[in-house]
Amino acid sequence: MTTTTHWTGCGWFWAWALVGVGFGFGISVIGIFTIPVALVAVVFMSRRRPIRGAWGVATGVGSVLLFVAYNSWTDGTYNTGHWLVAGLVPFVGGMIGHALTDAAE
Repeated sequence: MTTTTHWTGCGWFWAWALVGVGFGFGISVIGIFTIPVALVAVVFMSRRRPIRGAWGVATGVGSVLLFVAYNSWTDGTYNTGHWLVAGLVPFVGGMIGHALTDAAE
């Protein structure tokens, strides 16, 4: 794999991660605005074949959940462990999935 191909794959991964953040905000009231935008982004981004970096959606959703865990920890209002696990699994899973998929190409 060339360096240019690697950087292109990473760019698509982080673009998909932004879409995942839009879906992740669905747990709040803001989701009413971000989910339709994320759906439009999915339609436009999935027209390109092969779809590179789609594992970024999981990482994006996980980042929102990790932010909720951090906010809960600083406020001391909720049990942070639930949000931490719910955020780490998709965040790390998305990165591992992208690394394995990218290595296979």
